[in-house]
Amino acid sequence: MFCGRCGNKNPDNSKFCHECGAVLTNEELAIFKTNSATKNRKIGIIAFTIGIIIASALLLYLLTGRSYKATIDQYFNAQFNADAEAIIELFPEKTYDYILEEAGYDDDEFDKLIDDGNEILQDMLNDLKKYVGKDYEISYSISSIKNITGRKFDKLKDDYKDMDIKISAAKTIELYIAVQYDREIPATGKTISVPVIKIGHSWYLDFLTMENIF
Repeated sequence: MFCGRCGNKNPDNSKFCHECGAVLTNEELAIFKTNSATKNRKIGIIAFTIGIIIASALLLYLLTGRSYKATIDQYFNAQFNADAEAIIELFPEKTYDYILEEAGYDDDEFDKLIDDGNEILQDMLNDLKKYVGKDYEISYSISSIKNITGRKFDKLKDDYKDMDIKISAAKTIELYIAVQYDREIPATGKTISVPVIKIGHSWYLDFLTMENIF
């Protein structure tokens, strides 16, 4: 037990404190037990709280990330809002240098790539308006989803590995883009393929498989 005067720890059967000589009574023993119980309860509460925090952080980590559907949504919205930068941001950052090289730009011409991309997208929208008029609605639906597996996936994984990028999955999303410009006429549209890859917990556009960035 602990001495009520000096706090020294003594054997439980001690009658006197080995440090200061004070008489050790059942009162000191009761205080010691009460303090110990309180201390253990506090430790338990702290441990439980820490456990909740860790579990919440782990759950957040597992749930954080962009789904392939969210990636497709952002890609579609960026295309039809002439936002080239938003499209580029859907590619893994480590591919930016490769994108510049593939598009024929120098390493320091990233801003020029964005400006040219915006121009290309805006020209596309202008052509669409000339064809269907200004009052139109455009939407998309996913018509099919194909998982990339086998040798094709192994090849894709190795190609990204050369860029120091580790992918864990790949898909090809078939989108039907529909344009409605006359309520009395059925919507017209076409199907496009959008390849995506998974890195960590997020999905990105697959730069190596896409035919056109913009």
